[in-house]
Amino acid sequence: MHRRYTHTSHHTYTWHQNLDSQMPFDLPMTLRVWLLELTGISLLRYHIVQLVQAVFAQHSPMIRKVAPQDELPRLARNARIFLLIYMFIGVGMFLDHTWLLWFLVVPRLLGAPIMQYFTILLHAETAVNSSSILKTTHSFHTNWLGPRFI
Repeated sequence: MHRRYTHTSHHTYTWHQNLDSQMPFDLPMTLRVWLLELTGISLLRYHIVQLVQAVFAQHSPMIRKVAPQDELPRLARNARIFLLIYMFIGVGMFLDHTWLLWFLVVPRLLGAPIMQYFTILLHAETAVNSSSILKTTHSFHTNWLGPRFI
């Protein structure tokens, strides 16, 4: 949905305050904000807000800034499709199709904080408002327990 454009903007303006579309918090980060980011709660809240706004074609100023104007109707259409899929999954779980819970929800709940941790590591304690990607992004390797594909 919107991620195509916000992530492109993020790589263009990595860690630039007010320009990086995937930098939703102020710096320096507080412990509360760090915990909300690490658990993925902030990201989940952000995606829910973006989904609801897109469903009603009420795109945020950041989305309007990074997405081409002729793509906004498509973003709204895709958001409605995603919402329908999520509703079908919810109804399915309500009707006791527990396989949906075990194959979609539980892995997300268990894996999201780990993936969020690795994602945060890419930019933790890096330079702000620097034009050098070497100063705004880390490369890292995981140990044998970590996911090698990151």
